[in-house]
Parts: sequence; C-alpha cells; structure tokens
Amino acid sequence: MNVKMLKAAFAGLVLSVSGFANAGLISVVFDVTNFDDEIGSFSGTDVNNDFILSLDELSAFNWTSSNHGYVIDEVSDLDGFGDFDLLTNTWIDNGIGWVNSSNDAYYTWNNRSNSISSSWAQIDIVSVNSVGPVSSVNVPEPSTLAIFALGIIGLASRRFKKL
Repeated sequence: MNVKMLKAAFAGLVLSVSGFANAGLISVVFDVTNFDDEIGSFSGTDVNNDFILSLDELSAFNWTSSNHGYVIDEVSDLDGFGDFDLLTNTWIDNGIGWVNSSNDAYYTWNNRSNSISSSWAQIDIVSVNSVGPVSSVNVPEPSTLAIFALGIIGLASRRFKKL
C-alpha cells in the first residue's frame, strides 16, 4: 500500500468523523398548574442525539413550592425524571414515581417520598429555548461535500495523468 493511498484514507476518516455533533443546550420552563401554580425550569444537552432529554443529560433543575416548602435546586436532588421529547416539546410521564408506585412521574425527589405525577398533576410547558441544533434536517454536512470534492479532484488528476 503506498503512502498516497494511506494519506487519502486518513483524510477521509478525519473528515467523516468531524461531521458528528451534539445538540446544544436546551432550557425548559414549566408550570405545575394544579399545584399552586408553581413555576420550575430544567436544562440539559441531548448528548446521544436521540431527541429525548433524560435525567442523565440534565445540567440544571430548579423548582420551589413556596406553599408546601419543597425546594429542588440541583439535579442531584432528583430521584426520577420523565423524558422530555425535544421534537414535540412534551414531557413524558415515565419517571420513577413514589415508593412502590408505577413509573408515571414527571419528577421525583426526597428519596422517592415526593413526586409530581401524571395521576394528579397538570404540567404546562411555558417555554423551550435552545442554543444549537435540536431538530433533524437533511442537509449535506461540510465533511460530506469535502469528501465528494476530494473524489472529483482525484478523478480529474488521474485523467490528466493519462493525457
């Protein structure tokens, strides 16, 4: 195998790997409307690009119930968190619920002693903001175009060598 072939293979590999990118930071503001209208927020990054924001992808979570004295101001305070669908901007109630209950919670805290569950709570999404891409669009990546251009240049150079 010659050196030019190895260089071309390495350049193609570098360009193809450079096309991978993660979604940007997503921030969500929510309202638990039938629990004294308590506003909260969470943010995170869709690390695995599945358009679902899950507990392990959260970087911040804040919610306070002034009437009941509940305060959650860190992700580590959560015991469960339902997935947030970034394509439909809906919060899925599949988080771990109270002790010995089903997975029907939006979020759970205090060693699973407390939760905001879909069996009684109404969640309204107030806003969803993102920094970076969060939706899928079929657009050629620059690396794809670069590989295509390298192929055309290679074909053209072979043709000129034969003349």
